[in-house]
Parts: sequence; structure tokens; C-alpha cells
Amino acid sequence: MDAFLSTILGVHANEDLLTELPDLIIHLWKNRTDTAARHRLQELFSANKDNFSQSEFWQHLQTILADHMDDILKITKNDFDEKVSNPLNIIVPGWETMWRVVFYSLLELLRRPDLLEELRAQLNDSPKSHPVLLEWVLKETLRLYPPTKNIYRTNVQTDEQVCISVLDIHRNKTVWGADALNFRPQRFQRELTDEQKRCYLPFSISCPARHKFAYTFAGALVSQILNNYPKINITEECLLPTVDLTLDITRDSYHDLTITV
Repeated sequence: MDAFLSTILGVHANEDLLTELPDLIIHLWKNRTDTAARHRLQELFSANKDNFSQSEFWQHLQTILADHMDDILKITKNDFDEKVSNPLNIIVPGWETMWRVVFYSLLELLRRPDLLEELRAQLNDSPKSHPVLLEWVLKETLRLYPPTKNIYRTNVQTDEQVCISVLDIHRNKTVWGADALNFRPQRFQRELTDEQKRCYLPFSISCPARHKFAYTFAGALVSQILNNYPKINITEECLLPTVDLTLDITRDSYHDLTITV
């Protein structure tokens, strides 16, 4: 969104606009008579009046919409409306994401007994809230093992297929450092750099779970498993790779894995 505003419209926006605007536009698309949402949109633009005038913004935006209306309508009909009308497009990705983040979080914890015990201790100290270490574990799991490894898009003007490798971006040593391939939740102890924030893509911009829900739900599942099963072991015949190696993320990985509690 910042790139769109700065590159195409030649303006910069504050953090509130960048955070809320995409979700707000999607909401208004489906609920066009929501006066509260319309009022909030006006507030966001008013807060940015020092950066650009609303009239100038809308003039640019209307020009862009007019020039690309056919493409926008095509995308809306074939992509957006389908996602909204078919609930399976939300349920299936939600299930896929959740089991992956919980499964790989547990596997990484089981490979690191000291980290597992540290997390258990924090859970015991704060039984009614998620400890910060759990949040770091989930975020690092989503970085190293993103549920969506690739994002595919089609250039509507040329029909060219474009692939963005989320997996490669999340494991890029230039962005994440020499230990990019290592599972190190403590990297989230510090605020991410601007480049890392741009390169952290576990969820799409339209995913309803991308802000808090995914972390809260996955955290609840992981904490309940650890609280209810104080001893979790992997059978010797199903040994995992050593901690200096990343886990396999193909769909049938570890299908023969046996865990005892």
C-alpha cells in the first residue's frame, strides 16, 4: 500500500492509513451502506491532509480506475466475488494454515527441549495469557515454514503467470541474516527492520486472520497441548533431523511420525 501511494500517487501516508485502509476498502465493498465505515474512511483521509489533498488523491485514483476499469471488473468477477461468495475459500485455507503452524511449532519445540521447558515454565506462570515466547515461536514458525510457499498471479494485460516465492523471501539471508535457515524465535524479540517487515508474508493482505486471530488461535492450541500433555515424545524409529537442519515441508512429510504422550 505504501508503495502504491508513494510510487503511483506520489504521496506518503501515516501508519493508521496503511494498516486500516485495505481491510476498510474490502469491508465497504461488501457493506456499501455502512455509514460508520464510511466515516472512518473520511477520518483516515483527513488525518493525512498534510500529505495530500483529498481532491488531488481522488483525481489520481479516478484516473487510474478509469484507465483500468475493464481489468478491475475482470478481477472482481473472477477472483474477489468468488472468495466472498464461497465460504470454503476461507474455511479450507484457515484449516490448512492452522494445522501447519501448530504441527511445525511442536516439532521445533520437541527438537529443542530447553526451549520447550522454558515455554512450559512461562505458560505455568501465566496460565490465563499467552507468554511472549509463544508469540515468538509462532511467528518464527510462520517465517521458516510459511503455509503458502508461493503466490501466483496473472498479468491481466499479457496473461503472463507470475510466481512470488514466499519461502525464498522468508529464508533470504540478506534479509534475515546468516541464521535465516535456523529456527530462532528470539529474532522477534527486537522490532523487525523495515525490510524484514516488508518481507514477512505469512498471510495475504485480504486474510481475515492476519492481525491477531491466527496467533491467538494457534497459541491456544499449542498451549493446551503442552499444558495437558507434560510428556511428549517422538518414537526412536521416527527421528527428526538435527536442529541445524530445517524440517521438510512437503505435504506428506512425517506422515509416519509417531508421537507418544
